[in-house]
Amino acid sequence: MHICTVCEQEFKEELSFDTEQSKCILHCDKSEDNGWFHIDSDGKKQWDNRKVNLFWKYIQNELDGMYEHSFWDTLEEELVYSGVIFPSFQLDIPYDSNVDNVMDLGTNFYSFNVFDHPRDGRIEGLNTIFNQIEITFDQCKFLDDANFSQYLLTEPLQFNHCEFEGSLFLHSEYKNRISFLNCQIKDLRAENIIFYEKVKIKECMVENINLYNTRFKDLCDFYKTTFTNVNFNKTNFEDISVFTEVKFNNDVNFQYTTFSELVLFRKTEFKKTVDFEDSIFKKEANFLNMKAKMANRETARIIKHTFEKQNNIIEANRFYALEMLKRQQELGWKNPFEWFVFTIHNLSSDHSQNWVMALSWIFAIGFLYTSGLDAVIYIFYISIFVTVNVLIDNYLSQSPFIHKIVQNTMILLMLTTLYAYIIWILPYVLPEDFFNSLAKNLNPFSTKPSEGDVTFSFIIYKVIISYLIYQFIISIRQNTRRK
Repeated sequence: MHICTVCEQEFKEELSFDTEQSKCILHCDKSEDNGWFHIDSDGKKQWDNRKVNLFWKYIQNELDGMYEHSFWDTLEEELVYSGVIFPSFQLDIPYDSNVDNVMDLGTNFYSFNVFDHPRDGRIEGLNTIFNQIEITFDQCKFLDDANFSQYLLTEPLQFNHCEFEGSLFLHSEYKNRISFLNCQIKDLRAENIIFYEKVKIKECMVENINLYNTRFKDLCDFYKTTFTNVNFNKTNFEDISVFTEVKFNNDVNFQYTTFSELVLFRKTEFKKTVDFEDSIFKKEANFLNMKAKMANRETARIIKHTFEKQNNIIEANRFYALEMLKRQQELGWKNPFEWFVFTIHNLSSDHSQNWVMALSWIFAIGFLYTSGLDAVIYIFYISIFVTVNVLIDNYLSQSPFIHKIVQNTMILLMLTTLYAYIIWILPYVLPEDFFNSLAKNLNPFSTKPSEGDVTFSFIIYKVIISYLIYQFIISIRQNTRRK
């Protein structure tokens, strides 16, 4: 008599027990070292068919016992596989009506056997009771591809803390609830599937998932799941969809994806780019505190429009700036004049979003004009400031938080240098009434320069100062106004 150290059940047959590990055939480690498989020249696992068949025979015997018990009593409502280590699945053979090969269908969770029926006596048939009971896999490990594509389940299917080292294949239609909680999934093949009931993939690590032409007719919840590679193409979310605190490690394109009801992207993090250009939002969407790089201008516009409908002006302004930046990048050298206008707008106030930047430019340009040739050093510093801001916009503009920190740090350094220059250098090179002249020059309504007649450079300067003051006022209004 052998007792498994995991499930604590007794086993008489050594075929169902690993004496070295003191574990049953369900819970024993199945590795290359103990002869369950070997790695071929292509790096693939080649399983020992005898051991694999013994494993699935044990699974089938348990299901056969439940099936025969249902003849006498009510059907058990739930079956839990806890801590089971699954080897490769047996090859599923499709049914052929021409030869009536029903005997060949007894693989994996199906079995073909002779059963004792209380009324009909001994009957021969296919046991598909796996489809009729609630199945839970708890802390299980699937060492190879897990093929659930032949099981038309009618009761909930749940995976808790499971690990899938191969691909996971699902049936083309689910009229039952299905959930994955805290699982590690290498490859989830969910294309061309209709989910009629709730689907939950929560707090999981998913390396690859294919949702091509998939329909979710009820709630779909991906809460706190991390995806590496994901394919949303012709995916339909017909009920509420939840992407709250989800992390996407690679580019995500919701191409031809339809959100028919509320969709939540609250605190969702896209490590690279997100693309909603070809997406359809029929109802409300929540993008609050979403971190993302915009793949294109239309994506920023869609998110901006959503915040505007919710009267969230501050967040709408943030994505307005991203929309303008994408427009600037689209223009390039195709339309140099329009590109120049967008670039000036961006450098002067971050598209009317940064009033500190606009204010710093007002004092910088005013000081430069008033000090004249004595400001050579400061001209050099301003050129560095402009160059750094261009680099910031090119490389950090899609990470708003970092972008703002670096940009405002540069502004602070610029103003600090200006202050030091004024305190320690200018008193020795500027006239006594310099600051009075500066104040007069900063006044956009003054009609004459502090000395001499009106010149062309004075007019250009007044245009620049007026524009910067306008940007300063608009930037404050954009960050404080109510719709």
